[in-house]
Amino acid sequence: MATQICLNAKVQRPGVCNALETLLVHEKVAGRFLPKISEAFQKEGVELRGCAQTKKILSGIREAKEEDWSEEYLALILSIRVVKGLRRR
Repeated sequence: MATQICLNAKVQRPGVCNALETLLVHEKVAGRFLPKISEAFQKEGVELRGCAQTKKILSGIREAKEEDWSEEYLALILSIRVVKGLRRR
């Protein structure tokens, strides 16, 4: 279900201000979830950019830069960050 929600949030209308721009994935599910969602996004032509931990799981994607975490792409580009939780440390 999460894959379908994320695809819809990014691909249906990527040029609107409420489209998915950054995906946060909990580290406990990243190894299982990221390959599955990556395949779905790439079938739709979405360029993926990721943090170092994301790149360990998805080796063929671009490295995300600091500005990617706040960028409003309005295009088929998505940044992905693996996180321990939602609290900032």
